[in-house]
Amino acid sequence: MPLPGFLAVLAIVLLAGAGTVWIIACSGVSPVLIGTLALLGAGFIRMMGRVE
Repeated sequence: MPLPGFLAVLAIVLLAGAGTVWIIACSGVSPVLIGTLALLGAGFIRMMGRVE
């Protein structure tokens, strides 16, 4: 991947993350609740991807 493309993808990811944090902060929902839901969601996705 050429450097300008990589930098563009990096900028898009950073802006998307900042926008997500900004929307959550403005929503008035408890940060503890958001963190707990994020951890539970990540754990669920991890368990669904396991192949045994």
